[in-house]
Amino acid sequence: MAGGYDVIVIGGGLGGLIAAGLVARAERKTLLIERNHDVGGAATTYKAGGLVVEASLHETSDPRDPIHHVLTRLGVLDDIDWIPTGAIYEVRGGLLGEPFVLPEAFAPARHALLERFHRPRPVSASCLGRWSASQRLRARLYEAELQRREAVTEAMNATKTDIGWGHQIRSYVLQPYQMVKDLRTGVETGNTGAVLDGDIDRFLAAALAARIKGADAITAGA
Repeated sequence: MAGGYDVIVIGGGLGGLIAAGLVARAERKTLLIERNHDVGGAATTYKAGGLVVEASLHETSDPRDPIHHVLTRLGVLDDIDWIPTGAIYEVRGGLLGEPFVLPEAFAPARHALLERFHRPRPVSASCLGRWSASQRLRARLYEAELQRREAVTEAMNATKTDIGWGHQIRSYVLQPYQMVKDLRTGVETGNTGAVLDGDIDRFLAAALAARIKGADAITAGA
């Protein structure tokens, strides 16, 4: 784009707007791209067919929302008129009985849901017995998996050698000929310059393949 931008933010929801605003306040040239006609995301309503949908307008209308400290940093909090939405959800019909109204904001909504629908049930002795047997089975399976992993690790560690002359991973020959050879896998190359510059992908791939093959063999024999 002409002139260029330091930052391009895709999506003009609450997160995108805040991110773009913070970056812009840091004096970075910022471009915000949003495919819809309106921005704001969860703080707006939108139409889907014949329905009017709101994502979480009932949450963001609360001035105590944690997001507001960011709006303070942006310097726009005092410019916003906070309008409570009130209780906007009501569920009726079916086995519900009396209609249920979900209040705005998270804490009141959670309290209302627990008050209306949470019914603690007594736990019978048979349930406790089944739970205890299930826990014992899970513990045994967990212990068996730990033992299997320890066996795999010990088998891998058994292939390790001492650090010293004669136990090196790769040998480098620069004169009178050039060759780098991995003594574990047998992979070698005459392009020593590339290896010294950090191109060791072939050696790493061969070593990982050998390790995976060894782990599979150990697992199959366990």
